[in-house]
Amino acid sequence: MCCGTTKRKKPRQVHRLVLETYVGSCPEGMVCRHLNGDPADNRLKNICWGTPSENVHDAIRHGTHRTGREKIYGEINPTSKLSNQQRRQIIYQYSTGLFSQGELAKLYGVCQQTVGHLVNGKAWPFVNIVNTMKTLKIPRGQYA
Repeated sequence: MCCGTTKRKKPRQVHRLVLETYVGSCPEGMVCRHLNGDPADNRLKNICWGTPSENVHDAIRHGTHRTGREKIYGEINPTSKLSNQQRRQIIYQYSTGLFSQGELAKLYGVCQQTVGHLVNGKAWPFVNIVNTMKTLKIPRGQYA
């Protein structure tokens, strides 16, 4: 989100704007903590200023802590829009040939690119019916 009246806009994170508006400026050395582990939940009751150490302890407690550069996949990722079951359903429904990627995107409330990544094995590659069937050389629509 960008805000300000100068020609140069400075990107601001919503959770920081909420805290700065209702609590006050960020104390030196503090960061914004999401108490329930959901970075999309920017309600005042879910955020507060805290130390970086407290923030890491929060992440460990909710299971969202990452060490290094590994990624959190699937429904345990707090920003995930789809459950693991919905991912399987999308892959299966596309594999039947009865649904286009665009139709599935509308049905599940995600963008077409997300569905494309799922069915082409670029996202969530460990459960991909479509690539399995391509390997077996079975045409789309004949492996439902």
